[in-house]
Amino acid sequence: MELSRTELESLPDDERESVLTELAAELSTRVLGSADFDSEVAKIISELRSRAHDLWMFDSDGEWQLWCGNWATPGQGGKLILHFDPLEGVEASWSKPEG
Repeated sequence: MELSRTELESLPDDERESVLTELAAELSTRVLGSADFDSEVAKIISELRSRAHDLWMFDSDGEWQLWCGNWATPGQGGKLILHFDPLEGVEASWSKPEG
C-alpha cells in the first residue's frame, strides 16, 4: 500500500480506520509469508519511512515488535502505530495529536 503520512493523516476518522485495516491485512500477509520476520519488518519500515511515516521501534520482546512515531516530539501530527507479531500478523492504529 503506497500511502503517505500526509494522505493517511488527511483522511476522515472512519475512512482512516478502514485504510488501517487494509494496511494491517496487507502487512500481515507479508510478515506471515516471509521466511525472515525481522528482515521483512525492516523492509516494511523502510518503505513506510520513505513515505514520510515517522517510525521508531518502541518496544520488542525479541519476537514481536512495536513501532510508532517519535513519542519524544509531541505536536508532529498523528502517528502511525504498528504491532508486528510473527504468529498473529500486524495490527495498525493511529494516534491523534494531543491538543
